[in-house]
Amino acid sequence: MAFTYKEVLKKAESYLKKGENVVLDATFKTRDLRNKVKKLAEETNSNYVFLYCNCPEEKVKKYLETRVKKRSVSDGRWEIYIKQKDSFEKLEQDECFVEIDVSNKSFEYQIKVFNEIFNTVCGG
Repeated sequence: MAFTYKEVLKKAESYLKKGENVVLDATFKTRDLRNKVKKLAEETNSNYVFLYCNCPEEKVKKYLETRVKKRSVSDGRWEIYIKQKDSFEKLEQDECFVEIDVSNKSFEYQIKVFNEIFNTVCGG
């Protein structure tokens, strides 16, 4: 796993140094991994925000059970979710993050989240 994160950060660095934006779609479940993102952002004079996505467990379980029945490139399964949940290092106040309830699909909520992300990244 360390190799994967190292490669993701290396690739992100190359884009950030060219002035491009990146989205790192990964768990970043430890503070150490998140600190590497923060360090990269500082070194490339970039803004960053972690999106902490949550969802009621019954919805997560139903979603994962449905996905397992279909062909998918994802290896996401209930067992993996539980393992990651148990080993996730809680985001602390000094880490730049926005918490999102991904089960809330209302337009008003999505606009509120977008604005919160924008204001967090842009200091608005």
